[in-house]
Amino acid sequence: MAILTSCESCGEKIRIEKFDTARTGEIEKLYFPCPHCGHEHVIFYTDPEIRKLQAEIREVDAFVKSLNPGTPEWNRQYGAATRKHKKLQQEIGDKMAALRRKME
Repeated sequence: MAILTSCESCGEKIRIEKFDTARTGEIEKLYFPCPHCGHEHVIFYTDPEIRKLQAEIREVDAFVKSLNPGTPEWNRQYGAATRKHKKLQQEIGDKMAALRRKME
């Protein structure tokens, strides 16, 4: 699935088919280059701690999908999983923002 956007540098329309990754030490960068001017649009950076939190959020998502809504424990389990997911999402966002500031 392609994403359509405009380059923030040259203003040309861009059709993004895939993102590229680059690694510097333990830091990974997800980005796409503008095919018109070459400007690099960084989506996000991750480090080992962020990738660990991303793995945790995938585990929470898998747990939620495994829940049976017909059971008496469903509300409690779903509520706890939802709170954990939201907390992890906030933590990941904060850490990604801090890492971006450090890298750029």
